[in-house]
Amino acid sequence: MERVYSLSLLDQHAYRGYVNLLFCFPETSYGSSTLAVEHFRSGSSRFGSAFPVVSGHVRPKPEQGHVKVTYCENDVEPPFIVQKSTLSYEELRKKTFSIQGPKFDGFSQETNDCDNAVMAIKITLIDGGLILCFSAHHSFVDAVGIGALIGIYAAYCAERDREQTELLNVDRLAVIKGSEMEDALRCHGRLWMPAEWDSSTLPVPKPALPHFQMLSMNVEISEDAIKQLKLECIQFAKAKGTASYVSGLDAATAVLFACTMRARAAYVPANSTCTLNVAVDCREKLLPPLPKNYLGNCHAGAMVYVSLAELLARLDRDTSTILADLAFQIRRAILKVDDKLMRGYITMIGVEPDIRRIWSGTPSPPGPSTSIMVSSWAKVPVNSVDFGCDIGRPEAVRVHLGHADQLCVQPQQIEVNETGFLEFVGPLLFSTLIEKGCLEKLKEDAIFKRWFKIVDECYV
Repeated sequence: MERVYSLSLLDQHAYRGYVNLLFCFPETSYGSSTLAVEHFRSGSSRFGSAFPVVSGHVRPKPEQGHVKVTYCENDVEPPFIVQKSTLSYEELRKKTFSIQGPKFDGFSQETNDCDNAVMAIKITLIDGGLILCFSAHHSFVDAVGIGALIGIYAAYCAERDREQTELLNVDRLAVIKGSEMEDALRCHGRLWMPAEWDSSTLPVPKPALPHFQMLSMNVEISEDAIKQLKLECIQFAKAKGTASYVSGLDAATAVLFACTMRARAAYVPANSTCTLNVAVDCREKLLPPLPKNYLGNCHAGAMVYVSLAELLARLDRDTSTILADLAFQIRRAILKVDDKLMRGYITMIGVEPDIRRIWSGTPSPPGPSTSIMVSSWAKVPVNSVDFGCDIGRPEAVRVHLGHADQLCVQPQQIEVNETGFLEFVGPLLFSTLIEKGCLEKLKEDAIFKRWFKIVDECYV
């Protein structure tokens, strides 16, 4: 008998693809690849048997372009794939496990590969180790949610007590509710799109501009550099506003955003407005707050806008102050995301007549963009997940990207600080895609070279 698992309005607004996490294990941690594969397969089967919803599929609903999860009680195992590659584990280690670019596309999965399964696993056996790709549909989880989901899966692999399994039984429609329309309009100003849009007519794409050759890039900033950069931001900022502090991640993001926009300046209109969209976890911002490991989507974008002309002028005239002010602007935007904003955001999604048009607009022509989306995995505790047996914890975990306007802070080793909060330790690794001409300019940027180093680049 087919059952339905209802998704929230925030789930409806999520990108309809997979979140792919790649877990790297050296051969010395498991010995026999046959036994390791069987270990991961058994955990998947036990998980699917206990909670058939993770063996289900994301399917369309007739109204508003929404989706739902359908599953059957006898669905006992999510898709499980095993393949081999000639790549070397030691070479990956030397490049700080920079798993980006076309040669790694086959290590992750697309939703079409698995018929939009809620969850899927792919294991790639390589020379000297293996890579486990844990894929979860973004309509089912966000970054924090997949961190919790992988923790449950690892517990089933290790046959440990599974304390978090109640998270799969949360009624998402009951906990994710919007505000009154009047309050939503007061908060957001207007409806996003005209309500009379005709879903039968899709926009015609504009002719493509000359092709810009794309490269995958991974850049690193050391732990000492993060501390120094944060101190300089606090010292030189003139526009702190309502923010009393900035994080090291705020500061590093500000520098990388500013340098990237300067590298792209020659290829975009001089009167452009640069946009930074920082994904913010809102579980604890809602009132009442959601469980910290709530699986569903619960994030919003903290928006930062800056004139390209002003940015370029201030970088040349007063570098330290503009970078510091930009870091505090990022922090203020994050603090602005609260219960009121989120409830209005949920309401706006609910009145959207066909949410599919969010992704079906005229695509941007190839070339540099003045918009960047930032998502951080720095504090999602996936590096500490223990899969049990002799396999234990991964040596590294990486998110595989595919969008030029996306900047990803890769998962880090984290510790609990003296105040009880999770903090990342060690260097931060950022992954993105960038145009060849822009990368050449970035390499010559004195600000970029002071704080960051490129650890890997390859053509897409």
